[in-house]
Amino acid sequence: MIPTVYLDTNIFIGGAKRPEHHILKDFAIKGRLRLLIGPEGSREIRQQISGLRDKRHKILVPEGKYTFKESAGLLNAIDDEIKSLKKQIGSELLFWKDAKPETPNNTFEGIMATLWTAGLEVASAIDFKGEIGLVSSLQRDFNIKVTDVFHLMHAHSARLNYFLSWDRQLINRAKKVHWLIPRVMTPSEFLKVLER
Repeated sequence: MIPTVYLDTNIFIGGAKRPEHHILKDFAIKGRLRLLIGPEGSREIRQQISGLRDKRHKILVPEGKYTFKESAGLLNAIDDEIKSLKKQIGSELLFWKDAKPETPNNTFEGIMATLWTAGLEVASAIDFKGEIGLVSSLQRDFNIKVTDVFHLMHAHSARLNYFLSWDRQLINRAKKVHWLIPRVMTPSEFLKVLER
C-alpha cells in the first residue's frame, strides 16, 4: 500500500530549503508515497497578506501618526513584504509541482462549511463522524492551535497515514491524541519509518 502523507504548511512552504523535502518530493514522483496538502496552507498565507494590507490601510488612514516620509517608507516596506509572500507562494508551488500534491478527500471541509454558513444545528445533523466534537477536543483537551487543528482534522477525516510537520510542539501534543488516525512526526522521522 502506498502511504498517504499530509504536509503541514511549514513543510509545503519550506520547499527546497530542507533536504528531507527533496527526498519526499522524489518519493512522490516515483510513486512511493502520495503527498497531500489541505486548503489551510494557502489560507494562512492569504491571512498574512490580508494582515499586511490591514496594516497598510491603517497607515493610509490619516491619524497624524506619521509624517509623509515615514508613511511612504512604511508603505513601501509593507508592499515589499506582500510581493515577497506572493513570490514565495509561487516558488513553493513550483517546487512541489512535479510531486503532484493532492487535496484530501474528506467530510471535514463540508462539515465546517456547513457550520459556518448554516450554523451548528444543521452541521451537527450531518456530522455522522462527530468531527465537530473532535475539533473542540483538539483545542480544549490537547491545547492545539486552531490552524493546526484544521490541518490535523483534514488528515484525520481523510484517514491519511501520516501527518508531517516541523512544529515540535504540535507533534508532541498530537501524539497524545489516542483517536487521531495519522501518525504525526517530522519528515526526518518519517523517512526513517520508510527505510524499515
